Amino acid sequence: MHVEIAKEDEVLIDAYGIALEAVTALGRSFDRSLRDEVGIPVTWFEALLRLHRHAEPMATGQLGQQLALT
Repeated sequence: MHVEIAKEDEVLIDAYGIALEAVTALGRSFDRSLRDEVGIPVTWFEALLRLHRHAEPMATGQLGQQLALT
């Protein structure tokens, strides 16, 4: 299946791809730093951050729904 993409959309798609690559690289770098400096992966950090920001106890299922990576 071939889809025609307008020239303006190609620019936006390229920009999104570049941004996505940058976010991925930053995430990997942050994960390495956390593992080296603190001994935890970024997934644990995210869970701890969500729990810290939540004012009251949170059910495991509720936490799982909020995490980007489980």
